[in-house]
Amino acid sequence: MKHFTVVGKPHPRLDGSDTVTGRAAYTVDVVLPSMLHAKLFRSSVAHARIRRVDTSRACSLPGVAAVLTADDVPRKRFGFSVQDEQIFAGDKVRYIGDVIAAVAAVEDEVAEQAIGLIAWDYEDLPAVLTPDDALRENAPLVHDELDSYRMNSVLARDWHPVFGTNIAHQAIFSKGDIDRGFAEANEIFDDTFRAQQVQHCSLEPHAVVADWNGERLTIWTSTQKVFLVRSGLADLFGLPESQIRVIGTKIGAGFGGKNAMRLEPYAAALALKTGKPVRLVNSRAEEFAAAAGSVPATVRVRTGVKKDGTITARAMEFTWDTGAYAEGLPGSNRALKDGVGPYKISNIRVARLSLSGLGNSRSRVGGRITDGHHRRKARHRSGETSSKKLSRYRRPNSGRRPRRSYRAA
Repeated sequence: MKHFTVVGKPHPRLDGSDTVTGRAAYTVDVVLPSMLHAKLFRSSVAHARIRRVDTSRACSLPGVAAVLTADDVPRKRFGFSVQDEQIFAGDKVRYIGDVIAAVAAVEDEVAEQAIGLIAWDYEDLPAVLTPDDALRENAPLVHDELDSYRMNSVLARDWHPVFGTNIAHQAIFSKGDIDRGFAEANEIFDDTFRAQQVQHCSLEPHAVVADWNGERLTIWTSTQKVFLVRSGLADLFGLPESQIRVIGTKIGAGFGGKNAMRLEPYAAALALKTGKPVRLVNSRAEEFAAAAGSVPATVRVRTGVKKDGTITARAMEFTWDTGAYAEGLPGSNRALKDGVGPYKISNIRVARLSLSGLGNSRSRVGGRITDGHHRRKARHRSGETSSKKLSRYRRPNSGRRPRRSYRAA
């Protein structure tokens, strides 16, 4: 490799010097003349019908340039995979943190004070806080109009909701004959894994600066997908993409949590209203409550094995708790191909269920925050499963006395 000048040779990062010296510009470093500072008024309840929003006191506060609600912006929907969210909650809120109004003011402190002056009247609605609650017959529907939603065709290729339920998407992958595979097994294991919600905790929170000069909307934002932001804003506000410029500033970490539009619609709406630059930055509390995170899941696995260790069949059921909005669908789709692991298995069935609209007292993504939990049951092939969903794979009782199986982990 002596003749190579690049491969195998140390080279400095192009942005290394700016990063370590502090010269790198993040969104929070963007400062424009006459820039306003924005804050969001968020729901304090998990699920409620909005009766009235009173912004009069906030509007009259000196230094406040604009206060916006659902009545002041297009009632169009957007979303990373399914377009199930509006800029502002107009009819009802779906989680603690749902945005009801936005304020732009000359100072950050003035905007914060104005948020405290907004009042709203609401009717409490039953909340579904767990996947089991969401799947129950006659469970409260958080998305009553699921059948009217559109798929974000830029990212999602297919979408299979169950209208009239809280199931935002379902999909199944199968190979071979799963029943025959379990019939050939000497031992059958049932495992249940529960993964909790994870917040990415990027050092830099979500941040955006929007500027409308009457002809072009310019967005400085900490995003991993500038073109999705541009197309999303164009669709929301009815602007041609040629009139929108999105500048992806240096990102203080993303980990997939900055893929979708988050704060851009609010800053853009305020900039379009006021004609001035608007800066909006999430607090750390808002990052936990209202930003994207890893989607909690319950995974039930049934595995059939022979005495020689051959895996004859594996059936898996993933239940994804995507929270109030179905942002987590693209990631959870990977379960269909990755779920069975690197094993050669002739008979496979992987089912995934994504539950959307789980009103939650803590966060936007995931209907609850739970402790990680793993339960495993090992049984002889004549044993029965505790999972109703997997009961169809149960080996009929052969009348033989159950023997001790592999030690349960």
